[in-house]
Amino acid sequence: MKPQLLYVYIHDIGRCFERQQFSFTNDFTIQFDPHERHLKIEKLYNPFREMWGSNISSINLIVGKNGTGKTTLLDLLGSTKTRKINLFRNPPIRGKEVITEWFALYHVTDDIFVIEGYEPNLINNLDGLWAGTSQEYSFSVQYDFERQLAHFRQYIGYQEEEGEKRGTSLEYIIRNLYMTNEKKRDWFKSSFPAEGADHFVGFKREYLNVPLSADLYRFMSLEGSTLEPDFAALNPLCSLELTDWIFRDLMFTEDKIAAFDLELYQDKNRAIYFNGHPKNGQWTNKQMFMIRYLEMLVMDIWINASKKLLSRQKLVACRKYFKSKFGFTPELNDSYEDRLSYLYSSLDFFENIKTKEEYDPEWSSFNIHSVKRFITKLTDLPDNLFTSDDKALISIRDGFNKEVFECMNCIDKERMWLHGEHILFKVRYQNLSAGELEFISGFANLYQAIEAVTTNSKVDTLILLLDEPDASFHPEWSRRYIRNLVSFLNGIEIGRSVNFQIMMTTHSPFVVSDVPKPFITCLELKRDEDGSYTRIVKKADFGLMSNIYDILRSDFFISSPIGEQAKQFFNKLTTRIDQLHNYDSDEMMQLRGLVTAIGEPFIQAKLMEQLEETERRLMPIDVRERRIRELQNQIDQLKQLDGDDTRND
Repeated sequence: MKPQLLYVYIHDIGRCFERQQFSFTNDFTIQFDPHERHLKIEKLYNPFREMWGSNISSINLIVGKNGTGKTTLLDLLGSTKTRKINLFRNPPIRGKEVITEWFALYHVTDDIFVIEGYEPNLINNLDGLWAGTSQEYSFSVQYDFERQLAHFRQYIGYQEEEGEKRGTSLEYIIRNLYMTNEKKRDWFKSSFPAEGADHFVGFKREYLNVPLSADLYRFMSLEGSTLEPDFAALNPLCSLELTDWIFRDLMFTEDKIAAFDLELYQDKNRAIYFNGHPKNGQWTNKQMFMIRYLEMLVMDIWINASKKLLSRQKLVACRKYFKSKFGFTPELNDSYEDRLSYLYSSLDFFENIKTKEEYDPEWSSFNIHSVKRFITKLTDLPDNLFTSDDKALISIRDGFNKEVFECMNCIDKERMWLHGEHILFKVRYQNLSAGELEFISGFANLYQAIEAVTTNSKVDTLILLLDEPDASFHPEWSRRYIRNLVSFLNGIEIGRSVNFQIMMTTHSPFVVSDVPKPFITCLELKRDEDGSYTRIVKKADFGLMSNIYDILRSDFFISSPIGEQAKQFFNKLTTRIDQLHNYDSDEMMQLRGLVTAIGEPFIQAKLMEQLEETERRLMPIDVRERRIRELQNQIDQLKQLDGDDTRND
């Protein structure tokens, strides 16, 4: 059995939960007594092993209404230390000091567990813990099941694995990867997830919020339609576009030429950036794209980096040296190859300046070797992809192209070193719906999870924390999401045994119907007498293959299987029928029309039956007799038609 997260206890974190416990395993029964502060672990037979395939140990769902704390729980488990501090170390609430106390329990192997959290003295039946243990902690314990006692072993940063992984620190065996559902909203103050190293003493956390360009392209061109045959985007496109922010306050070309006071090509007017096509020779759009990019890089470094960080005297010296050193004779050497060589030499010059001790080494992030690799990848792309000197357009429907993928991969890996002060190009995708964007982004992000285990043999388990990954899906896509997730993760050839443990929040009853009840945690809000709310945590009453209406009523705490507006419509309609005391033909006609609008046949029939009974009861005698005569005339006409048909036979 691979390492996995088993359990979380929250004593107090300043928001949502207080003295709540969450179990995410069927291998053990785990209870924590908040009064005795006693942790009890018992082994349990788990019939669900291998249910999800060779790579997935479990899929745990967290469901409940908005505001019950689903995201808060994932934030606690998946946020890096910096963001966690912003989220959970709050000022006093209602005059009460918030003392952060919580812990998570992981199983490593046999009777070895890892406990991480905040405030180690929260657990009483733990012996051997060093007195100097910090409030933030992560250490391994050996649990005595018979005596119900945990023995401290070592902090995970100092403990080595045994067996095949001997010499590997225990802290590397589990990695938490968090795909949040946060989108930047200017009006809402939030600690938005940011990339960066995690300084937490426990297992490391990373975010899966920004898919890589290469992963997006790979998924869309290779696997998207395999998972979802109904992928309906007619012509999804990927574009690589040069973006111009160099001369931020200037609009006209002549003003830009005047502002750029470096003698590029000995005559800056020859720059493709300023004048488009070169006068000599016929260049392809691809060649002009690459030259334009390199020119923009030189201009950005000079205009927006050099002038900001170098003294006037040094600027004059650099300008003079550049003009004398980099000779360029347009009449003799104005081929594409000559310009490429000239621009490379110019960038070498700037890189040499930035590495000198007397200058600030951070004045430009570009790296000439990265730039050259990028140009090589652009050169390998088919010429017909370049629709202009500042744009390449790739149709996803043309299928997977290795050269395109390698170019995207270069952009992802070298992106910090391909620009000056400003971003000079962007990769964009278009012609996709909101649901398709979320579907593609979510699965493309998972390539980074796979990369984490394929490139790091120390990692045994990846805990994937997915916050409403199906939020923008059509119900049919949501119904197939778990199947697609399982197929995707089990379909990857990793080359060794790994474990994906999935923790997912959702509002979809279809997703719930794919998962057994023991792996579904339901969060409910109960309103207290003082107007505050208490969270109730319980396991689901319905799960795998359960009726959707039962799941909605019980696991999602939905009071009615129909919309609230429809419910009010139904109540008003029945009230109007019940309050009929006098016959009104217009009212009867309107009510009959409203009843026929109901889409459920059984409810429609019952209401129509009630309406007709009311109509018969209230109908005046003269109206009833007239109605009888009308019906009798209709019967006589039908008999006449039947007699005519018999004689003709």
